[in-house]
Amino acid sequence: MGRTRGGFEIKLHTGVNGLGLPVKLTMTPGQAADMNQAKTLIDSVPLEMVIADKGYDSKDVVTTVEIADGEAVIPSRSNATAPRKFD
Repeated sequence: MGRTRGGFEIKLHTGVNGLGLPVKLTMTPGQAADMNQAKTLIDSVPLEMVIADKGYDSKDVVTTVEIADGEAVIPSRSNATAPRKFD
C-alpha cells in the first residue's frame, strides 16, 4: 500500500481481452505512475489494440504496442506538442 493525500491506497491495473475478461492484473501504491505498469500488462499477451486513458500516454508505451503489431488508442496528454490521432 502507498501513502497519498487521502491516506493509504493502492491502484489496480488490469489488462482485459476483447470480451472484457481480465488477463493480467497488477497492484501498485496509490502514488505510482500508471505508465510504469503498461509494459507489464502488455508483455506476453497477444494484442491487436491497446485502449487506455491518458495516464498511460508515453512514447515508450506506444512504441511497445506498435512493436507488438498493435494499435495504441490512448488519448494524448493536454501538454503534448504533437497529439496522436485516433478514431
